[in-house]
Amino acid sequence: MIEFDQKDYPNLSEEVLFNRYRGGDTKAFDHLLERTQGLVYSQILRYFKKRQQADEIFQEVFFKVCRNKDQFRESVSFKSWLVTIARNTCIDHLRKKQRTPFIESLDNPEDDQRSLSETLPDAQLAPDEIANLKLEDSQVAALLQQLPEEQSETFFMKVMQDLTFEEIGQAMNCSANTAKSRYRYAVSSLQALVKRREFLRQVV
Repeated sequence: MIEFDQKDYPNLSEEVLFNRYRGGDTKAFDHLLERTQGLVYSQILRYFKKRQQADEIFQEVFFKVCRNKDQFRESVSFKSWLVTIARNTCIDHLRKKQRTPFIESLDNPEDDQRSLSETLPDAQLAPDEIANLKLEDSQVAALLQQLPEEQSETFFMKVMQDLTFEEIGQAMNCSANTAKSRYRYAVSSLQALVKRREFLRQVV
């Protein structure tokens, strides 16, 4: 049985940890899960606010990660690969939900109105992850809903999930330059929306 040195886990990249897991190091996957679960949960909570459904999708995402581990390419960022799986899983569930809206309403009669930071599973999150979630709880979320979806999601991935433009491009199947342009458009649009709100607040 191969023995792995676990002391250097905090210093290893997500790609190295995942490759260790693929080589049989299950502890590496546990560490990787702890490191990235905030990233995945924030992605899921963009689409689904109910705790039970979010938990189920969260488990499904990591089940797919394990099942498709041999499909991971080392040339791709693990975070972008993970976000892509989470994003596609959410979209699949949204399509199912659109086909069965009545059943969905019976199964979940009340929406979970807790904030995003409150709906996260019990875990030790990094300070930047907590800050990002608090930011999403603010008025930024409402402003993002007024943007085109591609701009909104690009801004979310850059600011809330701290992905690089290369990683965003990989997750959204576009170039890094396209991701950068979408982000700039999103920032410009958000600035205009904020100025408009401030103006309306002053004249009302």
